Amino acid sequence: RVLCVEDNPYGRVVLGTVVRELGHSISFAGRSEIAVETAARNEHDVVLMDVALPGDADGVEATRRIRALPGPAGRIPIIGVSGRGEDEAASRAAGVDAFLVKPVSPRALATALLEATRRAAAAT
Repeated sequence: RVLCVEDNPYGRVVLGTVVRELGHSISFAGRSEIAVETAARNEHDVVLMDVALPGDADGVEATRRIRALPGPAGRIPIIGVSGRGEDEAASRAAGVDAFLVKPVSPRALATALLEATRRAAAAT
């Protein structure tokens, strides 16, 4: 169960297609506020977090807010995604577990999801 936080419709199509082809279910949030609220419900196994988001917080801030959630919701694996490689340091500092540069290759996404789901399974 993947929560994809992506505001760009094209990005949603691309990521959604790859995630589904890898055998995962996916739901979407287009704003950081919705992403944090959704993560708090603990309904997903991993978050794909776009770094550049509209609203009161970008993906880096949304990651910080998710990490501040109590219990398992605050420990959900988060994969940062950005069109700019220079966003990796800030994303890692905020708490992402992995970072991918757009355009995301299916292989890189598959590897990141596999590692994230393995870590999540090992933690339970």
